[in-house]
Amino acid sequence: MRQRWLTPAKLTTAGLVGLALIGYGVWVAHPPPSMSPLVSDIVPGPAAGDDVAPEIGTVDAIVLHAGGRGERFRHAMEVRDRLVADGQNPVMVFMVGHEWPPARDLCGQTEPFEVLCPGLDTYDTIGEARRLHQLATERGWRQVVAVTTSYHLRRVLYYDRRCTNLTVLGSAAPSPHNIVGLTPRVMKEMAALVVARVRRCTPAT
Repeated sequence: MRQRWLTPAKLTTAGLVGLALIGYGVWVAHPPPSMSPLVSDIVPGPAAGDDVAPEIGTVDAIVLHAGGRGERFRHAMEVRDRLVADGQNPVMVFMVGHEWPPARDLCGQTEPFEVLCPGLDTYDTIGEARRLHQLATERGWRQVVAVTTSYHLRRVLYYDRRCTNLTVLGSAAPSPHNIVGLTPRVMKEMAALVVARVRRCTPAT
């Protein structure tokens, strides 16, 4: 008698694995509001009081991580406007900003606010975290806001917090992608978060 390849046990296991992967993907793609304390200031929630941000103290810099379709840049400037309204004037850090518009038009300016567009030793998220550590050490920064798209935020915060001595707040720009465009990006982040656990903050020598 031929043995069935698809047994109830195998189907159950496959279903549980699939549900776990879906749950992990949702966890990656939709970070909780507590990870993005400034977003509620910029995009008020439906209930009264949801648009009140927590007390965050002095922000030395807003760090715009590379990538996206412009949503990260727009969001970073909105975060800056909110902090300026609170009497702050943080430095804007556009990672590899000289390579993409509209950030490159601001690279190197000092007034009305300073813009840094640093290059990287490796052009990836951990390379950005290493460069942030260098800048923070040189300039004596203590707290920054990291800006990226929602599906990328968990990995950005993982590296920025692990590879620096900074207090790193996160602010997520909503993803501009539909489900078709978002799915491969979330799958990439799922894998990259696993790899992140074994990558070193210091470059290999």
